[in-house]
Amino acid sequence: EFFGCAPAAGVFMFAMGVGMVYTRHDSPKEFAMRGIKLMLIGYVLNFFRETLLILIGRVFSIENSYEDKSLFSTLMTVDILQFAGMAFLITALLKKLNAKPWQILVVATFLHAIGNLCVGIFDNTPETVQYPLGVLLFTNKETAFPAFQWYIYPAIGICFGKLLMHITDKDRFYCRMAAISAATLFCVTVGCIRADVNITNMFMTEDYYSQSLLTTLWCMSIVCLCIPIYYDVSKLIKGRVITSVKYISKNVNTIYILQWLVITYTIGIMELLQIGVFHVILGIPISIAIMVVCIAISICWHKVKQKKANR
Repeated sequence: EFFGCAPAAGVFMFAMGVGMVYTRHDSPKEFAMRGIKLMLIGYVLNFFRETLLILIGRVFSIENSYEDKSLFSTLMTVDILQFAGMAFLITALLKKLNAKPWQILVVATFLHAIGNLCVGIFDNTPETVQYPLGVLLFTNKETAFPAFQWYIYPAIGICFGKLLMHITDKDRFYCRMAAISAATLFCVTVGCIRADVNITNMFMTEDYYSQSLLTTLWCMSIVCLCIPIYYDVSKLIKGRVITSVKYISKNVNTIYILQWLVITYTIGIMELLQIGVFHVILGIPISIAIMVVCIAISICWHKVKQKKANR
């Protein structure tokens, strides 16, 4: 649960911000188009990973543990693709206004504050209000990454990317970054323990998704500690491993979508066959197996596309 938190989503969002600085397709229009595309892909994925399965279950009267969910809620769930789309749209607007990196960070901080002030306001509103607003604000537990609370991560990534362009001694820079991040993480963690704040609430719970100021500070210190670690690891990666890492990075959206489909349709088959849940100890081996299968499917998919394009 911890590694699915800041070291995963937080690092991805931070890296997305860095990528926004280094990309050659950096016009406001290109950012806006990419944002719209990501949001549409997110909702199409929602349909195929959950809505369609529940529809099939209802048509054929198949009992399942998800039958009480409304079709609207399954289709409109807010996940990381919707957030990525909103992040590109917000950045496109700020780029259109010629905002500097520090101004983007100020806007992100302001949005974060508004988002936190609005937590709980929409608890008793209809689903038709909660889910559309969920791309911006934390309206219920199915709005995993509302843009107002989470845009701070790519915003800091943008500032980091701009700074990194002017760094000549990267080893020294990342060493200092690791030291500062570790010190921050230590101080925040000790402070939480002394104040009797439950650290586990800061990952994989509603508190994590709603991102209070304290949660953001704790998660961001982990993100900024991971980046130097990844930098050091990257220096050890050579040969074919580099090619593999680049392939996964380039096709991360495809692999992410495939993972969801493999997981949910496997669960659907297990429901049909009335197979119980796997033992927790099998979690990591199954995760690795799913990753390998999805990368293999992705490679085959792109080969087929390439053959069609060459005809």
